[in-house]
Amino acid sequence: GWIDEAQADIKELPLPTTPTEKVLRARLLAAAMNYGPAIKFINDSWEEDPGFRQEAFFGIAFPKEFQVAINENSKLRGLSPYLVRGLIKQESAFQIKAISTSNAYGLMQMIPPTAKEIANDLKIEHLDLPQDMFNPIQNIRMGTYYLAKAI
Repeated sequence: GWIDEAQADIKELPLPTTPTEKVLRARLLAAAMNYGPAIKFINDSWEEDPGFRQEAFFGIAFPKEFQVAINENSKLRGLSPYLVRGLIKQESAFQIKAISTSNAYGLMQMIPPTAKEIANDLKIEHLDLPQDMFNPIQNIRMGTYYLAKAI
């Protein structure tokens, strides 16, 4: 229940400069569910010191926060859950409320026209845009449907 406070406190810390400090900062940020900066710091540490490319740190680069929804929807659509997690990492860095410059929303970066089309296909009667795209379960359901349709 202290996520916002934790994220604010972490912002007050001096920027990490060494790979070790970046790994530590990434762990703090991931624990505070601030995945975008956590992913950036873990990626930077891996670039600077490949010795940090260890399984123990994979959960920072690929948070398990949405694993159940990703696995269920991937299986339903015949997709690899690794593909879906990789796409989410690339598109939104696991930020639930990500908004792109082209007004794509949420984890899988759905633009409104596509979201409306998919809602129609999936028989979702009351789609509230952009708010429903910030619901991880809904976004992953719709995003995996669209991805499977596109492949």
